[in-house]
Amino acid sequence: MITQGDLFTHGALLSVQVIFGFNQIVTKYTTEHVNPSMMMAIRTACSLPLFFLLAILVDKKKMIPSTRREIYLILLTGILSAATIELFVYGVAMTPVITGAIIQSTSPFWSLVLSLSLKMEKPTFMKISGVLVAMSGAVIVIAGRQFFEYVSDGDGDGDGGVRSSSLSSDDTNATIIGPMILMLKAIGYASYVTSQKYVLATMPPCSTTAWSTLVIAIVTVIVASFYTDSFHPKEIPGLAWGGIVYSCVVAMFMAYSLMMYGTKYTSTTVVVVYTTVMPIMASFFSYFILHENIQFVQVIGMICTFIGIGLVVRSRYIEETSASSRDISSTSTSTSSSTSTLMKPSGGGKYIPLQEEEEGVEMKYLEDKDISL
Repeated sequence: MITQGDLFTHGALLSVQVIFGFNQIVTKYTTEHVNPSMMMAIRTACSLPLFFLLAILVDKKKMIPSTRREIYLILLTGILSAATIELFVYGVAMTPVITGAIIQSTSPFWSLVLSLSLKMEKPTFMKISGVLVAMSGAVIVIAGRQFFEYVSDGDGDGDGGVRSSSLSSDDTNATIIGPMILMLKAIGYASYVTSQKYVLATMPPCSTTAWSTLVIAIVTVIVASFYTDSFHPKEIPGLAWGGIVYSCVVAMFMAYSLMMYGTKYTSTTVVVVYTTVMPIMASFFSYFILHENIQFVQVIGMICTFIGIGLVVRSRYIEETSASSRDISSTSTSTSSSTSTLMKPSGGGKYIPLQEEEEGVEMKYLEDKDISL
């Protein structure tokens, strides 16, 4: 049975992808006016106080990591997140939007590979099928519009929309370097979510996000220090500043807090498979904001994506239900075995409980002839 907590968890993960879907458009525009590393440094440094304020208000019992393992895992999570962010902004800046979105949609595959390799999850037909269906749906959504623009090109040269989508002026960056960077980002994101899972085993979500963001801020500020000469605040247009504010408050603070919560209460594969929703959100934003049409094939892709997510979530639910049933069965069998052993003494006597202690029940053997039960 799906509980209110399950609905909140999946609602949080879905909200993250809505935010990230719009953030891809925002980042593409903002990095045309601001160096990507400077943008990341500003957004992480400004969001850091918000994360710690939330942690202070919510995580009153345990906010500070207390073991070396927790410290090392938080460092790893922060470094992976920082690397993912840097790879994202540089990859998006150098790669056509459609190509970049398709490559980033491979994150669920890498997450599944990591989870199975680390034995965090069991391989099931439903789970693997769900990941593949969701990824296929994302690719259909992304490529569907480009395909129809290509085949419907009226001048016969076959460039309909393909050329216009190549926003990078450097063909090498657009076809080789940019896609390679985004592939590393997809692998890094899957690794980041996996490391989160280990941290959240002993640390609360808000504090985990705050400390990992501190690591991210340190890394991004160090990287940005090499680009201070190219940063001219007075030359940045107001809309680009608005993009930085959105990236800081919404795409960083709100999205990462929601994602950390969702990661704690479900599997890494479920978390990452939700990334396939991002292209769908981008299509909706394009339709309502840019007044672009949504092709029928894209609708098919959207349906495939949600079917795939449903299969992965269903697989997770079946695993949890089976595990609970096994635990209950094991407990019942153990109790029955213990009771059976205690009630079969030699010599025809009987056991009766005389006193319950913290470690268990103390039993005393009494002869039938001494006491009647």
